[in-house]
Amino acid sequence: MKKKDLDFKTIKGFSELYNTYAPQVFSFFIYNLGEREIAEDLVQELFANIWFKRHSIDIDDSIENYLLRSAKYKLIDHYRKEEKEHVLMPYHNIEKPVNNSPEDLYIFSEIKATIFKVIKKMPRKAREIFFLSRKKGLPHKEIAKNLSVSEKTVEYHIGKTIRRIRRHVS
Repeated sequence: MKKKDLDFKTIKGFSELYNTYAPQVFSFFIYNLGEREIAEDLVQELFANIWFKRHSIDIDDSIENYLLRSAKYKLIDHYRKEEKEHVLMPYHNIEKPVNNSPEDLYIFSEIKATIFKVIKKMPRKAREIFFLSRKKGLPHKEIAKNLSVSEKTVEYHIGKTIRRIRRHVS
């Protein structure tokens, strides 16, 4: 179906667009994610974005290609967001000091912020290894096997990450 065949800028046209292509987009997300709820959410987000931006969207190709390309970018965004949350999540649970004096809380929040900054700046592979080691508690041998790297690589990245954190926190 070409752009000229469907005017998705009207309610009726958008409804037709959604009814025609949502199942196909949903199948794309299910195939790549395997999780029904997340796939449904991403379909809704994608079509909501199209509706809100309908007056500024200019489609030169077929609507189907446009939707699948949009779905691909939505999936990439989802993975980036998920990766960022997994990398930073372990440090959201850092325990607050027992003595809740204002000074201790301030120092604690500064240290926590510094750890976040250090981890955010690390290469993706180092963050992933550090996350698997510290949050998931996996042994170096298992991390190496899961990521298809040597145990020495795992040890190197964990050691380097810990040294970076110590250097920035001290």
